[in-house]
Amino acid sequence: MSFEDILLKIEKGVIEKNPESVKSSLSLTEINGLQADDVFQALAKGLETARQNLAADQFSIAEFLLSIDAFKAGVRHLNETLPDYSEKKRDSRIIIGVVEGDVHDLGKNIIASVLDASGFNVFDLGKEVTCDMFLSGIKSHDASIAALSSMMSTSLENMKEIVQRIRRDCPDVKILVGGAALNQKVAMAIGSNGYADSALTVIEETERILRES
Repeated sequence: MSFEDILLKIEKGVIEKNPESVKSSLSLTEINGLQADDVFQALAKGLETARQNLAADQFSIAEFLLSIDAFKAGVRHLNETLPDYSEKKRDSRIIIGVVEGDVHDLGKNIIASVLDASGFNVFDLGKEVTCDMFLSGIKSHDASIAALSSMMSTSLENMKEIVQRIRRDCPDVKILVGGAALNQKVAMAIGSNGYADSALTVIEETERILRES
């Protein structure tokens, strides 16, 4: 079986909500020598397709949660069997929340699950998170990253204010933003360090901003 076939099988295992299929496919990677990052991308692609199926009413919430379980099973396998993958994961603490003025937390929940499954210490502040709540969360959890989500354009001003306060009061903390209300240009304009548009990019972007001096 080719590398491409194995990666496709892993991706389909997540879409098909089948943790056992994911784990059996991953056992093939030990024989064929696939890179851990390639495996993670296949898992993330499957999760992103599951999210799209949910958005298109092709998946129920319960079905989507099963896809998350399959994704997590795959990441656990990587952590347990591939030391190079496990060792590179950071001990960074991340707080995450949907900014005040927005109650849509599905995207935030997905990102929190991906970050957590990938070895980061994640503290979920929930939705309708005020500026003071973000600042308190940073201090109480000794966070190195604050991840802010907004699905609605009406809450972008609140997000901008929160970003500015974090930069002023906690200058060493990196700020990651995401959500349907943003794109790369808007994210940079409001002062964030990084922007993740989906589960496919969030780990790479998180590690990138951590490397920044």
